[in-house]
Amino acid sequence: MKKFFVYISCLLCISAFAQEKIVIEGAAPNLFFTHTTAAKETLYGLARVYNQTAAAIATVNGLANDAQLSVGQKIKIPISNNNFVQNGQKAADETLIPLYHIVQAKHTLYGISRMYNNVRIDFIKEWNNMSNDVIKLNQYLIVGYLKSKISDVSSNAAVAKVSANSEKQYEIPATKKIETPLPATVVVKEEPKKSEEQKSVPVKEQPKKAEEQKTAQVIVQQVTAIPQKTESEKIPVNTIHVGDKGYFASLYQKGNNEVSGDAAIFKTTSGWTDGKFYVLMNNADAGSIVRVSANGKVIYAKVLGALPDVKEDNGLMMRISTAGVAALGIADTKFFVTVNY
Repeated sequence: MKKFFVYISCLLCISAFAQEKIVIEGAAPNLFFTHTTAAKETLYGLARVYNQTAAAIATVNGLANDAQLSVGQKIKIPISNNNFVQNGQKAADETLIPLYHIVQAKHTLYGISRMYNNVRIDFIKEWNNMSNDVIKLNQYLIVGYLKSKISDVSSNAAVAKVSANSEKQYEIPATKKIETPLPATVVVKEEPKKSEEQKSVPVKEQPKKAEEQKTAQVIVQQVTAIPQKTESEKIPVNTIHVGDKGYFASLYQKGNNEVSGDAAIFKTTSGWTDGKFYVLMNNADAGSIVRVSANGKVIYAKVLGALPDVKEDNGLMMRISTAGVAALGIADTKFFVTVNY
């Protein structure tokens, strides 16, 4: 009976704590949040409520496993695979409570994603009802969820209500798709059926150079037609790691030319899985390989052609493919680069 009242006390405390928003502290992989103890709480009781082990909580706080807790004591609760979820997966007997990050100066959605296991940016935006990438200083952003056992919280009506409201308001899309539409300028036409006589005529392959020119033309048309990012456009899941130099690194031949200036992005689905990065620039010949450095990182890319003569490109030295910008670890729409070729 004594243990039951201790546990109920602990549940009452997490109820109030969840309503005040649970803020994540520390830096990966040593993430935690702080719990303020109430009367008769124990490490064992906290472990049950927060889906952790008493030993893990004791270790991070420098306590013995059987340490007695005092009222008002600040206890760090470690965040690990035991109690932290970002993909919507949970057992049938578990409920989810949101965990928050407080936006600081110079933070971006990309940087915040990197802080918390590279959680998908579109998940962060959906959890926080965001229609764009704009964040504000001291804004509370959900970056994941705390898993708790429904059986553990159901004995307390207040905690059960908090858990139910949290899960309804912040439902995680477990199998969300990111659609990548074809560029508006690409039209696929069905070829007419060939007669037997036509089938016997050998078909000559187009030179690779011509194919690259076609690709460049399609991308230039796409940049011209869609200079601004729209909400309906979805970027493919980033499988490129920051620091990847790209497929064309081995083909680069160092030259005596070096230029620096402002760059921006052009959207293309190429490069996310094969590391083939492309650029549009006026200084280098089409087909040449250039070394692009920015943000303390380097990639190698193939020049598809010159920048299109449009207003949006005034003042730009080059545009870099989406995957190339991701490999450089850049989240801004305009940035400074140095190019060698």
